[in-house]
Amino acid sequence: MEFYELWKTNTEEAFAIVRTYQEYLAKQRRRLAVARWIKKIEQVQKLMEFIDVKLNKKVGLKRAKGSLINCRLCSVA
Repeated sequence: MEFYELWKTNTEEAFAIVRTYQEYLAKQRRRLAVARWIKKIEQVQKLMEFIDVKLNKKVGLKRAKGSLINCRLCSVA
């Protein structure tokens, strides 16, 4: 309601607030996109580590399998 009243009395200031908020949203959108990209890379690395351990019959199978618990790329674990 305060923004509406501000918009009625002083539109320039209201538009300045809108621009500031839009810039904030753009920064958040970029930050979240990078975070999703990093998470996806980490999941691929964990999956490849699990496959490597599984194929080479190495000892670290439990640890590698445990790292896949929250992996959305696979349903192996």
